[in-house]
Amino acid sequence: YTSRGCPVGCTFCSSTNFYKQYRFRSPDNVIAEINFYKEKYNIDEIQFADDNLTFNRKRSREFFEKLKTCGIQWCTPNGTMVDTLTEEILEKMTDSGLYQITLSLDSGNAKTLKEHHRKPVKLHRIPELANYLKKRNILIHVTLVVGMPGETLEEINEGYEFVRTLPIDSIGVFIAQALPGSE
Repeated sequence: YTSRGCPVGCTFCSSTNFYKQYRFRSPDNVIAEINFYKEKYNIDEIQFADDNLTFNRKRSREFFEKLKTCGIQWCTPNGTMVDTLTEEILEKMTDSGLYQITLSLDSGNAKTLKEHHRKPVKLHRIPELANYLKKRNILIHVTLVVGMPGETLEEINEGYEFVRTLPIDSIGVFIAQALPGSE
């Protein structure tokens, strides 16, 4: 973990209430830890499980620039908030060893995102983002959360259809559940 929490406040997520605030470690602190594990255990991959690894763009730019010096592959199995990803950040991510990214779409339906998830995902950006990542040979995993109170079967199916248009490698579909701390 390079950070804890996420200030976005999606209704299905317990992170906002569990951690109360978004806190992050300094890039130098994380790089020192990675180098320690490389030296002591000869690791060759890191999996960042942050709730929102790229939320702070200034920190992200600095972190990925420094991560490049580690010469290690890495991925984001827990997901990445897509609206924090810019071409500059993505370039720094791929240059620093990113080989797989999990994009936390959580729905391919604009109404569901706005009214049921309250998640600021701009769906019109996703195809371009996915195509950029594919051109860089990054494996793409996407997540969906289905079955929110008030969400219709039609909205769920529209979300699936949207995802089918994307050049992704895998998908994780999660049934919405009342987690402690979630709305």
